[in-house]
Amino acid sequence: MGRARYPQATRLLICAGAGGSNGYRVRAWKLELAKLAAETGLEISVCHYPPGASKWNPLSNYLNGASEPPLDCGSRITHVATVSP
Repeated sequence: MGRARYPQATRLLICAGAGGSNGYRVRAWKLELAKLAAETGLEISVCHYPPGASKWNPLSNYLNGASEPPLDCGSRITHVATVSP
């Protein structure tokens, strides 16, 4: 999907939670990202949400059953500013 939409892309940014299977300490996660980078030729960067802040990840919430699709960038910034940690 991404390759078709962005065929000229050379980099990929992944935003992920800090815990669970995609945590920053998990060796398997890092190995699989390295494989993906080698297969696709993409430079992959990962930024992790701070512990306890994954509720601010609108895509994850949507994929886990929220009724609303993810917000656009401006709405997301406004939403995060109004949510207390």
